[in-house]
Amino acid sequence: MSCLTKIKFNNSCDLGGISYVKGYSNILYLDVDIGEPTYEQLEEGQEDGEKNFIPHFRKLIKHYTFQTVVSEYLFDCLNFIGLHDNIFIQLKNGEESKCLTFKCELVGWRDNGSIAEVKIDFTTNYMIKSHCCTAETYQITECVSCQKSIKLKPISVLDPAYTAPVSSKSMDKKPYLVYDTDIFKLQLLEFDYRISAWAIYGSKYNYICYTDLGVTYNLYYRNGYYYYYNKIKSLTAIGLSVTIKGLCLPNTYVIVYHSTDGINYTTDGIVYDANKFEQLGKIKTYSAGANYFKFLMYDKNCNYGYSNIERITL
Repeated sequence: MSCLTKIKFNNSCDLGGISYVKGYSNILYLDVDIGEPTYEQLEEGQEDGEKNFIPHFRKLIKHYTFQTVVSEYLFDCLNFIGLHDNIFIQLKNGEESKCLTFKCELVGWRDNGSIAEVKIDFTTNYMIKSHCCTAETYQITECVSCQKSIKLKPISVLDPAYTAPVSSKSMDKKPYLVYDTDIFKLQLLEFDYRISAWAIYGSKYNYICYTDLGVTYNLYYRNGYYYYYNKIKSLTAIGLSVTIKGLCLPNTYVIVYHSTDGINYTTDGIVYDANKFEQLGKIKTYSAGANYFKFLMYDKNCNYGYSNIERITL
């Protein structure tokens, strides 16, 4: 099939009577040549004290347009593709990209309406650059929110609830967040009493959450595991120097807020990208006494609000 253009598409939830939650994908092959793209460069950043613009994120978007002739039922399919969350196109040269947009328009009908001449437009992230060269390649193209609320807080693989589940069926088929040695890397599991074993939970969600002591914690799915975002990872101090690190969605940015009373917060306005904030953190000197911290997470399209609050006494 290397001589054809391949379109693969699926959705994060069931759509149009098709079950996608367990990993099903559609694949469509078109005998078309796609070329002559146009490019658009987007950037974001902030001005320094001398009004110089300092970019901290740049994205090069590749835009393709092509026309082809298809049957009427295939025209239906091409329009249906645009409703999906995940659309991937592999060109004849082997280049594969995830589509940011996909749109199919009718140019005209042939053969009494049985054949459609169509124009297809799609865009892809061709190249992304942040000021941290090791930035994640995970992409988010829309605002995200919790799709599934887990009623119980996470448990360890050493917890008796995991190693020796109770004999009653109260746990049967319920979702549990389980972690091993890394408390920030979890799996969504269920205990099946029919086989007396833990297994991956039947439904996959891209974004889940749970509430503990009145605080809601959010996680996102990636490569078989769930990772926290918008959560303080650690708060440490050497003397009056404090290092705060946080967990974020990839390719987002944060601004740290500080308070001495836990009520009134201020910020120096310095922006950190997600990768740098998680790995290196923000280091700054503060006054002796109680110090409270939280951070605001956002990207070019969405404001995700504030993280949890943590306190350290210097």
